Amino acid sequence: MEASIDKTRHNDRRCIATGEALPPGALALRFVRGPGGAVVPDLRGSLPGRGAWIGASRARLVGAARKKAFSRAFKAPTEVPAEPDAFADQVESLLRDQALRALGLARRAGVLHVGFEAVRERASKLSAYLTPLDASPDGVSKVKGRLAAAGQVPHIVLPVESDVLSGAIGELGAVHLGLARGGPASSALKAVRLWTAFHVES
Repeated sequence: MEASIDKTRHNDRRCIATGEALPPGALALRFVRGPGGAVVPDLRGSLPGRGAWIGASRARLVGAARKKAFSRAFKAPTEVPAEPDAFADQVESLLRDQALRALGLARRAGVLHVGFEAVRERASKLSAYLTPLDASPDGVSKVKGRLAAAGQVPHIVLPVESDVLSGAIGELGAVHLGLARGGPASSALKAVRLWTAFHVES
């Protein structure tokens, strides 16, 4: 990777696809230029070198790849390692794996609560309510009713089935999940939000 310090990590970040300013906390993906001149996703924002940022959107990533925005951002010929749509698929797979891994860690840390009653009982202490694609609408409605009474808790639908989610967190019947506030839960929520934002834009 390029060894220079990336001064855009914390300020003056702009989406290379749209030119839009990306304030701290914005859902965005960072990419760096690898030693061979290929684009490398840096989902954790920790790789050295100049970073190129794109708002968490599949359409933006595909557009940037097609319009050679990475070469302009890095001021050097830069290759996307696959056809634009295939590259977007690769990035979404990485985001999915990162989010599911983070949820597994959150469960082991005791900050991800699983089960209909467990989520309802902690309604006032949650940062987010998560469900898989195959969650029962009736059950979701009942949980959201309790959450509404306790305050504003966002409901995020994860783009996977419950069996995949169960495997990721190591617990059967992962249908209703509640993330606590702060600590390890914050990292998991950020990973989930990046993944779902990118997926929704697909």
